[in-house]
Amino acid sequence: MAVDEFLAQHFERNSICPYHYEDQLWSAAREEFERYAYFRGHFFLDSIRAFIAGPCDYITIVRDPIKRFISNFEHWQLYGVDNQLPVSKSYFTRLTLDDFVRDEKLVRYIGMHDLQTRLISSRVDPYTPSGASAPVERHETQPSTANDAIETLANFRYTGIFERMTESIYLLSHIFGLMPLIALPYINVSPPSSSRRSVSRRTMERIQAMNALDIALYDRVKQEFAGAYDAMIESLIAEYGRDSGSELDDKGVEVPRVHGLLERHYDRRFAETHELVHQVQVDFDRAVPGIGWHTVEINPTHGTFRWTGPDPASVLDLPLAKDRDLRVRLHLLGAMSEDIVANTKVRINDRPIEVDTRQCPDGTIVLDGVIPRRALARETSFARMTILVPYTIAPADMNPGSADTRKLGICLHRIDIDGRG
Repeated sequence: MAVDEFLAQHFERNSICPYHYEDQLWSAAREEFERYAYFRGHFFLDSIRAFIAGPCDYITIVRDPIKRFISNFEHWQLYGVDNQLPVSKSYFTRLTLDDFVRDEKLVRYIGMHDLQTRLISSRVDPYTPSGASAPVERHETQPSTANDAIETLANFRYTGIFERMTESIYLLSHIFGLMPLIALPYINVSPPSSSRRSVSRRTMERIQAMNALDIALYDRVKQEFAGAYDAMIESLIAEYGRDSGSELDDKGVEVPRVHGLLERHYDRRFAETHELVHQVQVDFDRAVPGIGWHTVEINPTHGTFRWTGPDPASVLDLPLAKDRDLRVRLHLLGAMSEDIVANTKVRINDRPIEVDTRQCPDGTIVLDGVIPRRALARETSFARMTILVPYTIAPADMNPGSADTRKLGICLHRIDIDGRG
């Protein structure tokens, strides 16, 4: 689960804008955007503002400009297509990094120079080249300094740093009252290659020159982030106190202890936004925050579902009342093996829940059990459900013809909890 997926699960599925790129935005009907509450993608800020009416919380994560540039080059070599390039794909894939940066016209055509600064502060003017049915084109007026981007980010609700991802996720969790995570995996990040290990001095100088604005922006963001993170620590300690017996890092706070303080902050925010109930249905059309899940998918017969994985444990926090036993039923569309189904465990607040397994006539599987009242007797405002499979496995590991390398466990369609314990 990457940052985007982590945030997206806090929104109703039909309120998430499906577009990720500029061309998709400008090709859609303007009125379509009125129903969306969550936008994410590779957009110019000026473009997205053209489609959002009213106030909005903007967030972003910036990356070291040199590493970003090299990673983008490698990504284009892997995934770029002919109609996006002024040269053939075969030619582009044969380029070395040295070759690429020597061709500044090609770099600018693709738009890899000062990309982060431009996305934040370039002005985008749409126009129709010819004919009413022609697709909308955009003219970009690029910034000459990083100042506008720096001033714009000062008004963002949140700015993180890719190279400090754990602290960035902590700060994100604190600002929005989200479940704190230790880390999230990276997606769309090219694996390290020889391009990064052996960059010549001349090539490095060219990359730096083509990303001078991004370098200035990144240096300022690092300063601002350090201040914001320190302020978060001070706020957490002032509100929830210091834990005794902790070893401190160079910032004066041990990371696991920060996690514990954020758990308490999350617990308070959860209590403020949820009412405890005896009955709840978890389906993935709705906002269902958790960890240890793959992205939402659609089954043509049953609707939305999510695979557990890539790790064996998958977690959901639920606002369950604590005064009686509750019945729980997990509706599965399948699993990667019968062995996984047979050995799936369910825990509530770390207490094991006995479940019976039955096969339904429609081919689905139900895990049926009772949550005893004593399992709910925890001081936190939420009940933490952990679904634990014995292992996860990729379809590609079972079928050489599959290209799916995701580590999967069980395929969950719905969870029903009610007071008929």
